[in-house]
Amino acid sequence: MKLYFISLLVAIGLISCNRPLSKVQYGEKSEKEAIADNVIGKVAYHLKTEKGLRPCGTIGQMLNEIQVLGLAFDYFRPVDVTEGRRLLIQAVDAMLKEVNQDTRIHPYLSRNPFRPWNVEIQIFVHN
Repeated sequence: MKLYFISLLVAIGLISCNRPLSKVQYGEKSEKEAIADNVIGKVAYHLKTEKGLRPCGTIGQMLNEIQVLGLAFDYFRPVDVTEGRRLLIQAVDAMLKEVNQDTRIHPYLSRNPFRPWNVEIQIFVHN
Protein backbone atom coordinates (compact mmCIF):
# COMPACT_ATOMS: atom_id res chain seq x y z
CA MET A 1 0.00 0.00 0.00
CA LYS A 2 2.84 2.35 0.90
CA LEU A 3 4.61 1.63 -2.39
CA TYR A 4 1.38 2.24 -4.32
CA PHE A 5 0.89 5.61 -2.60
CA ILE A 6 4.47 6.73 -3.32
CA SER A 7 4.18 5.61 -6.97
CA LEU A 8 0.94 7.56 -7.30
CA LEU A 9 2.54 10.74 -5.90
CA VAL A 10 5.54 10.42 -8.22
CA ALA A 11 3.27 9.86 -11.24
CA ILE A 12 1.13 12.90 -10.37
CA GLY A 13 4.26 15.01 -9.91
CA LEU A 14 5.71 13.98 -13.26
CA ILE A 15 2.46 14.56 -15.11
CA SER A 16 1.93 18.01 -13.58
CA CYS A 17 5.49 19.14 -14.40
CA ASN A 18 4.98 18.46 -18.10
CA ARG A 19 2.07 20.88 -18.60
CA PRO A 20 2.76 24.22 -20.33
CA LEU A 21 1.95 27.33 -18.30
CA SER A 22 0.32 29.06 -21.27
CA LYS A 23 -0.57 28.49 -24.90
CA VAL A 24 2.75 30.03 -25.91
CA GLN A 25 5.74 27.90 -24.96
CA TYR A 26 8.78 29.44 -23.29
CA GLY A 27 10.98 31.04 -25.93
CA GLU A 28 8.18 31.48 -28.46
CA LYS A 29 6.63 34.87 -29.17
CA SER A 30 2.95 35.54 -29.38
CA GLU A 31 1.64 37.42 -32.41
CA LYS A 32 1.28 40.53 -30.26
CA GLU A 33 4.94 40.38 -29.18
CA ALA A 34 6.16 39.75 -32.72
CA ILE A 35 4.25 42.75 -34.09
CA ALA A 36 5.43 44.97 -31.23
CA ASP A 37 9.05 43.87 -31.82
CA ASN A 38 8.69 44.66 -35.52
CA VAL A 39 7.38 48.17 -34.79
CA ILE A 40 10.12 48.82 -32.22
CA GLY A 41 12.75 47.56 -34.68
CA LYS A 42 11.59 49.96 -37.39
CA VAL A 43 11.71 52.91 -35.00
CA ALA A 44 15.14 51.90 -33.68
CA TYR A 45 16.56 51.65 -37.21
CA HIS A 46 15.07 55.00 -38.23
CA LEU A 47 16.43 56.83 -35.17
CA LYS A 48 19.84 55.21 -35.52
CA THR A 49 20.25 56.23 -39.16
CA GLU A 50 18.59 59.66 -38.94
CA LYS A 51 19.57 60.94 -35.47
CA GLY A 52 22.62 58.90 -34.44
CA LEU A 53 20.79 57.33 -31.48
CA ARG A 54 22.13 53.82 -30.90
CA PRO A 55 19.51 51.41 -29.51
CA CYS A 56 20.61 49.61 -26.35
CA GLY A 57 17.33 48.25 -24.98
CA THR A 58 13.62 47.82 -25.46
CA ILE A 59 10.74 48.63 -23.14
CA GLY A 60 7.32 47.04 -23.15
CA GLN A 61 4.37 46.61 -20.85
CA MET A 62 1.88 44.18 -22.35
CA LEU A 63 0.26 41.65 -20.05
CA ASN A 64 -3.15 41.53 -21.75
CA GLU A 65 -2.90 44.62 -23.94
CA ILE A 66 0.03 46.72 -25.07
CA GLN A 67 0.10 49.60 -22.61
CA VAL A 68 3.65 50.94 -23.06
CA LEU A 69 6.28 50.59 -25.79
CA GLY A 70 9.68 52.17 -25.72
CA LEU A 71 13.37 52.14 -26.47
CA ALA A 72 16.59 52.99 -24.69
CA PHE A 73 19.44 54.63 -26.60
CA ASP A 74 23.08 55.49 -26.19
CA TYR A 75 24.10 58.88 -27.61
CA PHE A 76 27.79 59.62 -28.06
CA ARG A 77 27.75 63.33 -28.86
CA PRO A 78 27.79 66.28 -26.48
CA VAL A 79 24.36 67.87 -26.09
CA ASP A 80 22.84 70.70 -24.14
CA VAL A 81 19.41 70.58 -22.50
CA THR A 82 17.63 72.04 -25.53
CA GLU A 83 19.20 69.52 -27.92
CA GLY A 84 18.42 66.67 -25.50
CA ARG A 85 14.77 67.68 -25.30
CA ARG A 86 14.58 67.91 -29.08
CA LEU A 87 16.01 64.39 -29.46
CA LEU A 88 13.58 63.04 -26.86
CA ILE A 89 10.54 64.62 -28.54
CA GLN A 90 11.64 63.38 -31.97
CA ALA A 91 12.07 59.84 -30.62
CA VAL A 92 8.61 59.87 -28.98
CA ASP A 93 7.05 61.26 -32.17
CA ALA A 94 8.74 58.56 -34.29
CA MET A 95 7.40 55.81 -32.00
CA LEU A 96 3.89 57.29 -31.98
CA LYS A 97 3.86 57.65 -35.76
CA GLU A 98 4.94 54.05 -36.35
CA VAL A 99 2.55 52.55 -33.78
CA ASN A 100 -0.43 54.56 -34.98
CA GLN A 101 0.27 53.82 -38.68
CA ASP A 102 0.74 50.04 -38.29
CA THR A 103 -2.81 48.65 -38.33
CA ARG A 104 -1.63 45.14 -37.36
CA ILE A 105 -0.84 46.33 -33.82
CA HIS A 106 -4.11 48.25 -33.25
CA PRO A 107 -6.17 45.31 -31.88
CA TYR A 108 -3.55 44.74 -29.17
CA LEU A 109 -3.26 48.36 -27.95
CA SER A 110 -4.79 49.43 -24.64
CA ARG A 111 -5.85 52.64 -26.39
CA ASN A 112 -5.92 53.61 -30.02
CA PRO A 113 -4.47 56.01 -31.03
CA PHE A 114 -1.40 55.52 -28.86
CA ARG A 115 -0.58 58.66 -26.85
CA PRO A 116 2.75 60.15 -25.67
CA TRP A 117 2.24 58.76 -22.15
CA ASN A 118 2.16 55.25 -23.69
CA VAL A 119 5.72 55.71 -24.96
CA GLU A 120 8.89 55.50 -22.89
CA ILE A 121 12.18 56.73 -24.33
CA GLN A 122 15.49 56.73 -22.45
CA ILE A 123 18.59 58.43 -23.83
CA PHE A 124 21.93 57.85 -22.13
CA VAL A 125 24.33 60.62 -23.14
CA HIS A 126 28.04 59.70 -23.18
CA ASN A 127 30.34 62.70 -23.54
